[in-house]
Amino acid sequence: MFDRKSAIQAAALDVFVERGYSAATIAEIGRRSQSTVGSIYHAFDGKAGMARTIWTQAVAHWHLEQYKDDKPRKAIRATLEAYLTWGAANRGAYRLYDEIVVRAGSEPEFAPLAQDIAEYDAAAARVYQAWRAQKLVRKMDWPLASGLIYGPAAEFLRKEGTVTPEIIEKLAHLAWLGVKVNKS
Repeated sequence: MFDRKSAIQAAALDVFVERGYSAATIAEIGRRSQSTVGSIYHAFDGKAGMARTIWTQAVAHWHLEQYKDDKPRKAIRATLEAYLTWGAANRGAYRLYDEIVVRAGSEPEFAPLAQDIAEYDAAAARVYQAWRAQKLVRKMDWPLASGLIYGPAAEFLRKEGTVTPEIIEKLAHLAWLGVKVNKS
C-alpha cells in the first residue's frame, strides 16, 4: 500500500536537506512526492508541519525520558549512543533538526514545535530532578545539565566527526563527569 503522507515526508526531508528549509518549496516537495499541493496541505500544516514531524521522529530515537528507569550513568550513555548513532547515520536530517530547533525559538510558524520542544525538555527535566532528589546527580537545573550531556555530542555531530564506539564511550563518560555527584 502506497502511503502518501510518508512519501511527502520523505520528499520534504530530501528537499530540506538539499536546499535548506527556507529555500524549499511546497511545489518541489509535491513534484518529488508526486503529490498535489492540496494533498500536501491535507497531510501537513505546511513546511513547518513537515519539519515538526521530522523533528518528532528524530527525538523519539534518543529522548532521555525513555531511559528514566535506568541508573543515570547508564541512561545518559544510552541516550547519547542513540543520539550520536542517529545523527551520524542521518547527517542531513541532523542538520535539519539543528536548524529547526533554532527556528523554533524565534519564528511564529514554528510555535507548535516550540511547544513540543518545551514538553520534551520538561519531561527530561523531570527525569533529571528525580535523579537529583535521589542524590545520584549534581544539583543543577536541567538547561545546564542538558548542555553538559548533549552539548559536546551535538558539537561533534556538527563537525561531522566519525562516530565510533570509542567516541560514544568518551562523550558519554565526559557527560557523566559533568553531572555526577562528586563524593569527597
